[in-house]
Amino acid sequence: MVLQRLRNVLGQDAVLAQLATTGPTPPFVLDPTVKDDLCNRTLALTAPAGMAGAPVESLPVAAVDGLSVALALVQLPGSEGYLVGVASALDDSG
Repeated sequence: MVLQRLRNVLGQDAVLAQLATTGPTPPFVLDPTVKDDLCNRTLALTAPAGMAGAPVESLPVAAVDGLSVALALVQLPGSEGYLVGVASALDDSG
């Protein structure tokens, strides 16, 4: 079901671009309650691609207060080469 929805949205040549996490890289030491909340929000954001078996490429695109923010590129299963090409082109242009 998740894969079919992804196919409906992307078609063959489109790439879904989304945040790789719900915010910048968290500090190494983090309050357990805050860490659990961050993990749950990130899982909700990233789980659909994993459930669909979709390839994902993550690219660091910015920094907030010195902490990395990454963009995740998602495409349909079997399109890994295409996705790597898109990610490479974006990385080279930055």
